[in-house]
Amino acid sequence: MKFTSALVQGLVAFAGIASTATAAAVSAVPDTAALTRYTLTTKATTTAAATTTSTSAAATASATGFADTSVTHIVAFTFDVSTNQTTVDSVVARMLGLKTNCKNAAGQPYIQMLIGGTDNNPNKRNEAITHAFISQFATIADRNYYLHSDPVHLAFEASLAGVVSRAFALDFLPFVFMGLDTF
Repeated sequence: MKFTSALVQGLVAFAGIASTATAAAVSAVPDTAALTRYTLTTKATTTAAATTTSTSAAATASATGFADTSVTHIVAFTFDVSTNQTTVDSVVARMLGLKTNCKNAAGQPYIQMLIGGTDNNPNKRNEAITHAFISQFATIADRNYYLHSDPVHLAFEASLAGVVSRAFALDFLPFVFMGLDTF
């Protein structure tokens, strides 16, 4: 499958993750030749794969001119049918508040970006997911701290019991497609 520079620009803009440097780098990509370098093949364990992915992402960014090796984290919720709108609004406000309330060991906020919204797809393919949030972390280590150690995030996550009936999360490194030779 071939992607043109214009299509990649559109995908990056649609995802809302483009910085000025990323947008400039994408516009400089003439065809799939540079993009095919955004591949990763690994048969290592999960831990080794994370290290390899991080290293490969940095090498790929350097080789192709893309400076963005951050981690994008997507989470989506289905609220329990018994959850009232006031509670939904509170969850949304607290989720968006994680951007400023989550702090690293140095006491600094470390979530680079956090946005969210409700499903408005006219094709009705949301499979009961109503709310989605996208956050961005500078490094895999920041994302891992958020998921496993940040007390503010862990308390927020625990508060969702009985309120959210279904949740899923998906994380990725921009333009790294594990196991694909071309795209």
